[in-house]
Amino acid sequence: MPVLRELTADLGVVRHVPADRARTAQPWSPRSTAVTVIATATATAQRLLDLHLAGARTHYGPAATARNTQC
Repeated sequence: MPVLRELTADLGVVRHVPADRARTAQPWSPRSTAVTVIATATATAQRLLDLHLAGARTHYGPAATARNTQC
C-alpha cells in the first residue's frame, strides 16, 4: 500500500524540533503530552477508518451471545 510505504521510511526516526522561536514570536505553547497522544490516536484511527483498514469491532459477551442465538 503506497500510503503505508511512505510512513515506513520514518519509523524509528526521532525528531527534536525546538519550540523557542514559536514561543517568543507569539503567545504559543506546545500541547501537553496527554493531549498530543490522544489527538494522534484519534487522527490515526480516523485515517484507518477512512482507508477502510479498520472497522467496527464485533463485541463478544453474554449480551452479544444472547442476541446472536435468537432467531
